[in-house]
Amino acid sequence: MPNSQTTTAICQRGDARCHADACAAALGRLASSRLAQSRLAQSRLAQSRLASSRLAQSRVALRWLAPYGLALMLASCGGVAAATESSDDVTLAHPRPAAVRAIVGDELAAAVHQRVNVERARAGLAPLAWQAGLVGAARGHSLDMARREYFSHTAPDGGTFSSRYAAAGFKCMVPIGPSRFATGGENLAQTHLFAGHQVAEDRSRTPFGWRTTAEIADRIVQGWMESPGHRENILRAYWRSHAIGVAFDPSGKVFATQNFC
Repeated sequence: MPNSQTTTAICQRGDARCHADACAAALGRLASSRLAQSRLAQSRLAQSRLASSRLAQSRVALRWLAPYGLALMLASCGGVAAATESSDDVTLAHPRPAAVRAIVGDELAAAVHQRVNVERARAGLAPLAWQAGLVGAARGHSLDMARREYFSHTAPDGGTFSSRYAAAGFKCMVPIGPSRFATGGENLAQTHLFAGHQVAEDRSRTPFGWRTTAEIADRIVQGWMESPGHRENILRAYWRSHAIGVAFDPSGKVFATQNFC
Protein backbone atom coordinates (compact mmCIF):
# COMPACT_ATOMS: atom_id res chain seq x y z
CA MET A 1 0.00 0.00 0.00
CA PRO A 2 1.20 3.55 -0.64
CA ASN A 3 2.49 5.81 2.10
CA SER A 4 -0.05 8.43 3.14
CA GLN A 5 -0.68 11.35 5.47
CA THR A 6 -3.78 13.35 6.38
CA THR A 7 -4.72 16.59 8.10
CA THR A 8 -7.80 18.77 8.54
CA ALA A 9 -8.23 22.25 10.00
CA ILE A 10 -11.28 23.07 12.10
CA CYS A 11 -11.85 26.61 13.31
CA GLN A 12 -14.07 27.23 16.34
CA ARG A 13 -14.64 30.41 18.27
CA GLY A 14 -13.37 30.22 21.83
CA ASP A 15 -11.59 26.90 21.29
CA ALA A 16 -7.89 27.27 22.07
CA ARG A 17 -7.25 23.77 20.80
CA CYS A 18 -8.11 24.52 17.19
CA HIS A 19 -5.27 24.97 14.72
CA ALA A 20 -4.02 28.45 15.49
CA ASP A 21 -2.90 29.43 12.01
CA ALA A 22 -6.08 28.25 10.29
CA CYS A 23 -8.38 29.58 12.99
CA ALA A 24 -6.74 32.99 13.23
CA ALA A 25 -6.66 33.39 9.48
CA ALA A 26 -10.23 32.22 9.01
CA LEU A 27 -11.70 34.28 11.82
CA GLY A 28 -9.60 37.28 10.81
CA ARG A 29 -10.97 37.10 7.29
CA LEU A 30 -14.46 36.58 8.63
CA ALA A 31 -14.19 39.54 11.01
CA SER A 32 -12.83 41.83 8.31
CA SER A 33 -15.53 40.73 5.91
CA ARG A 34 -18.26 41.20 8.49
CA LEU A 35 -16.97 44.68 9.37
CA ALA A 36 -17.00 45.71 5.73
CA GLN A 37 -20.43 44.17 5.32
CA SER A 38 -21.71 45.94 8.42
CA ARG A 39 -20.58 49.29 7.06
CA LEU A 40 -22.15 48.48 3.72
CA ALA A 41 -25.37 47.45 5.42
CA GLN A 42 -25.43 50.67 7.48
CA SER A 43 -24.92 52.73 4.33
CA ARG A 44 -27.71 50.92 2.59
CA LEU A 45 -29.97 51.34 5.59
CA ALA A 46 -29.33 55.10 5.60
CA GLN A 47 -30.20 55.27 1.93
CA SER A 48 -33.34 53.28 2.53
CA ARG A 49 -34.55 55.79 5.10
CA LEU A 50 -34.34 58.45 2.41
CA ALA A 51 -36.42 56.35 0.06
CA SER A 52 -38.97 54.10 1.70
CA SER A 53 -39.34 52.13 -1.52
CA ARG A 54 -35.82 50.75 -0.95
CA LEU A 55 -36.50 49.46 2.58
CA ALA A 56 -37.46 45.95 1.47
CA GLN A 57 -34.35 45.69 -0.71
CA SER A 58 -32.18 46.73 2.23
CA ARG A 59 -33.67 44.00 4.43
CA VAL A 60 -33.07 41.40 1.73
CA ALA A 61 -29.44 42.53 1.44
CA LEU A 62 -28.95 42.30 5.19
CA ARG A 63 -30.31 38.76 5.25
CA TRP A 64 -28.09 37.75 2.30
CA LEU A 65 -25.05 38.92 4.26
CA ALA A 66 -25.73 36.39 7.03
CA PRO A 67 -22.60 34.47 8.23
CA TYR A 68 -23.46 31.15 6.58
CA GLY A 69 -24.19 32.82 3.26
CA LEU A 70 -20.80 34.52 3.48
CA ALA A 71 -19.00 31.28 4.29
CA LEU A 72 -20.54 29.48 1.34
CA MET A 73 -19.69 32.37 -0.95
CA LEU A 74 -16.04 32.37 0.16
CA ALA A 75 -15.81 28.60 -0.29
CA SER A 76 -16.62 29.01 -3.97
CA CYS A 77 -13.67 31.33 -4.64
CA GLY A 78 -10.63 29.84 -6.36
CA GLY A 79 -7.24 30.29 -7.95
CA VAL A 80 -5.64 29.20 -11.22
CA ALA A 81 -5.03 25.57 -12.14
CA ALA A 82 -1.53 24.43 -13.07
CA ALA A 83 -0.58 22.73 -16.33
CA THR A 84 -0.49 18.96 -16.45
CA GLU A 85 2.53 16.65 -16.44
CA SER A 86 3.11 13.09 -17.56
CA SER A 87 5.66 10.55 -16.40
CA ASP A 88 7.46 11.13 -19.70
CA ASP A 89 8.15 14.73 -18.67
CA VAL A 90 10.47 13.42 -15.93
CA THR A 91 13.82 11.83 -16.76
CA LEU A 92 13.32 8.47 -15.10
CA ALA A 93 16.36 6.64 -13.76
CA HIS A 94 14.91 3.55 -15.46
CA PRO A 95 13.04 4.57 -18.63
CA ARG A 96 9.73 2.85 -19.17
CA PRO A 97 9.52 0.22 -21.94
CA ALA A 98 8.16 1.49 -25.24
CA ALA A 99 5.13 -0.76 -24.88
CA VAL A 100 4.15 0.83 -21.56
CA ARG A 101 1.96 3.89 -21.82
CA ALA A 102 3.07 7.01 -19.95
CA ILE A 103 0.97 8.08 -16.96
CA VAL A 104 -0.59 11.51 -17.55
CA GLY A 105 -1.13 13.60 -14.44
CA ASP A 106 -4.58 14.92 -15.38
CA GLU A 107 -5.81 11.44 -16.25
CA LEU A 108 -4.55 9.99 -12.98
CA ALA A 109 -6.08 12.86 -10.98
CA ALA A 110 -9.43 12.32 -12.73
CA ALA A 111 -9.28 8.59 -11.98
CA VAL A 112 -8.61 9.25 -8.28
CA HIS A 113 -11.45 11.79 -8.22
CA GLN A 114 -13.86 9.22 -9.68
CA ARG A 115 -12.84 6.52 -7.19
CA VAL A 116 -13.17 8.87 -4.21
CA ASN A 117 -16.75 9.59 -5.22
CA VAL A 118 -17.45 5.87 -5.57
CA GLU A 119 -16.41 5.46 -1.92
CA ARG A 120 -18.59 8.40 -0.85
CA ALA A 121 -21.55 6.92 -2.72
CA ARG A 122 -21.06 3.61 -0.89
CA ALA A 123 -21.30 5.55 2.37
CA GLY A 124 -24.47 7.32 1.25
CA LEU A 125 -22.75 10.68 0.82
CA ALA A 126 -23.00 13.26 -1.94
CA PRO A 127 -20.16 13.30 -4.48
CA LEU A 128 -17.40 15.87 -4.21
CA ALA A 129 -17.33 18.45 -6.98
CA TRP A 130 -14.04 19.04 -8.79
CA GLN A 131 -12.59 22.25 -7.32
CA ALA A 132 -10.52 23.86 -10.08
CA GLY A 133 -9.44 26.61 -7.69
CA LEU A 134 -7.44 24.11 -5.62
CA VAL A 135 -5.78 22.18 -8.44
CA GLY A 136 -2.79 24.52 -8.48
CA ALA A 137 -2.24 24.14 -4.72
CA ALA A 138 -2.62 20.34 -4.82
CA ARG A 139 -0.42 19.76 -7.83
CA GLY A 140 2.11 22.35 -6.67
CA HIS A 141 2.61 20.50 -3.39
CA SER A 142 3.02 17.16 -5.16
CA LEU A 143 5.59 18.72 -7.49
CA ASP A 144 7.42 20.27 -4.55
CA MET A 145 7.60 16.93 -2.71
CA ALA A 146 8.86 15.20 -5.87
CA ARG A 147 11.53 17.82 -6.57
CA ARG A 148 12.73 18.40 -3.00
CA GLU A 149 12.50 14.73 -1.98
CA TYR A 150 10.24 14.86 1.06
CA PHE A 151 6.80 13.56 1.98
CA SER A 152 4.93 15.72 4.46
CA HIS A 153 2.09 18.21 4.87
CA THR A 154 4.74 20.70 5.97
CA ALA A 155 7.24 21.82 3.34
CA PRO A 156 10.93 22.30 4.24
CA ASP A 157 10.34 26.06 4.32
CA GLY A 158 7.46 25.64 6.77
CA GLY A 159 4.61 25.96 4.30
CA THR A 160 1.36 24.18 5.21
CA PHE A 161 -1.79 23.42 3.28
CA SER A 162 -3.36 26.55 4.79
CA SER A 163 -0.57 28.71 3.36
CA ARG A 164 -0.86 26.90 0.02
CA TYR A 165 -4.60 27.69 -0.10
CA ALA A 166 -3.78 31.34 0.60
CA ALA A 167 -1.05 31.45 -2.06
CA ALA A 168 -3.56 30.10 -4.58
CA GLY A 169 -6.01 32.85 -3.61
CA PHE A 170 -8.46 30.26 -2.30
CA LYS A 171 -10.50 30.83 0.87
CA CYS A 172 -12.28 27.85 2.39
CA MET A 173 -14.81 28.23 5.22
CA VAL A 174 -17.32 25.39 5.31
CA PRO A 175 -19.91 25.80 8.10
CA ILE A 176 -20.04 22.71 10.33
CA GLY A 177 -21.87 24.08 13.35
CA PRO A 178 -22.68 27.26 15.27
CA SER A 179 -19.72 29.60 14.72
CA ARG A 180 -17.58 26.65 13.57
CA PHE A 181 -15.98 26.30 10.14
CA ALA A 182 -13.75 23.78 8.40
CA THR A 183 -11.02 25.76 6.65
CA GLY A 184 -9.70 22.90 4.54
CA GLY A 185 -8.16 19.45 4.65
CA GLU A 186 -5.43 17.47 2.95
CA ASN A 187 -4.62 13.83 2.20
CA LEU A 188 -1.26 12.75 0.79
CA ALA A 189 -0.20 9.51 -0.87
CA GLN A 190 3.02 8.14 -2.32
CA THR A 191 3.29 5.06 -4.51
CA HIS A 192 5.30 3.93 -7.59
CA LEU A 193 4.87 3.66 -11.33
CA PHE A 194 5.91 0.00 -11.10
CA ALA A 195 5.69 -2.95 -8.70
CA GLY A 196 9.40 -3.44 -7.98
CA HIS A 197 12.91 -4.08 -9.36
CA GLN A 198 14.57 -7.15 -10.77
CA VAL A 199 18.23 -7.31 -9.67
CA ALA A 200 20.70 -8.89 -12.11
CA GLU A 201 23.97 -10.65 -11.24
CA ASP A 202 25.87 -7.42 -11.85
CA ARG A 203 23.48 -5.81 -9.33
CA SER A 204 21.83 -3.66 -11.99
CA ARG A 205 18.15 -3.02 -11.34
CA THR A 206 15.33 -3.18 -13.85
CA PRO A 207 11.78 -2.15 -12.93
CA PHE A 208 9.02 -4.68 -13.50
CA GLY A 209 5.26 -4.63 -13.19
CA TRP A 210 4.67 -1.19 -14.73
CA ARG A 211 1.25 -0.01 -13.58
CA THR A 212 -1.60 1.51 -15.53
CA THR A 213 -3.41 4.71 -14.59
CA ALA A 214 -6.30 2.70 -13.19
CA GLU A 215 -3.99 0.51 -11.08
CA ILE A 216 -2.20 3.52 -9.57
CA ALA A 217 -5.50 5.28 -8.84
CA ASP A 218 -6.81 2.12 -7.16
CA ARG A 219 -3.71 1.90 -4.95
CA ILE A 220 -3.94 5.54 -3.89
CA VAL A 221 -7.62 5.45 -2.95
CA GLN A 222 -7.42 1.97 -1.41
CA GLY A 223 -4.53 3.14 0.76
CA TRP A 224 -6.53 6.15 1.94
CA MET A 225 -9.62 4.08 2.66
CA GLU A 226 -7.61 1.57 4.73
CA SER A 227 -6.20 4.38 6.89
CA PRO A 228 -8.68 5.67 9.53
CA GLY A 229 -7.62 9.30 9.29
CA HIS A 230 -7.70 9.46 5.50
CA ARG A 231 -10.97 7.55 5.34
CA GLU A 232 -12.50 10.00 7.79
CA ASN A 233 -11.36 12.94 5.66
CA ILE A 234 -12.81 11.42 2.48
CA LEU A 235 -16.11 10.57 4.19
CA ARG A 236 -16.68 13.88 6.00
CA ALA A 237 -20.24 14.81 5.07
CA TYR A 238 -19.60 18.54 5.11
CA TRP A 239 -16.98 18.62 2.37
CA ARG A 240 -18.43 19.86 -0.90
CA SER A 241 -15.44 19.78 -3.25
CA HIS A 242 -11.83 18.68 -3.64
CA ALA A 243 -8.89 18.74 -6.03
CA ILE A 244 -6.27 16.11 -6.80
CA GLY A 245 -2.74 16.97 -7.91
CA VAL A 246 -0.10 14.40 -8.88
CA ALA A 247 3.59 14.49 -9.78
CA PHE A 248 6.43 12.05 -10.50
CA ASP A 249 10.10 11.88 -9.56
CA PRO A 250 13.04 10.27 -11.40
CA SER A 251 12.96 7.15 -9.24
CA GLY A 252 9.40 6.38 -10.38
CA LYS A 253 7.60 7.60 -7.27
CA VAL A 254 4.13 9.03 -7.68
CA PHE A 255 3.02 11.78 -5.29
CA ALA A 256 -0.67 12.61 -4.85
CA THR A 257 -2.19 15.50 -2.91
CA GLN A 258 -5.91 15.77 -2.19
CA ASN A 259 -7.20 19.14 -0.95
CA PHE A 260 -10.74 19.54 0.42
CA CYS A 261 -13.20 22.33 0.88
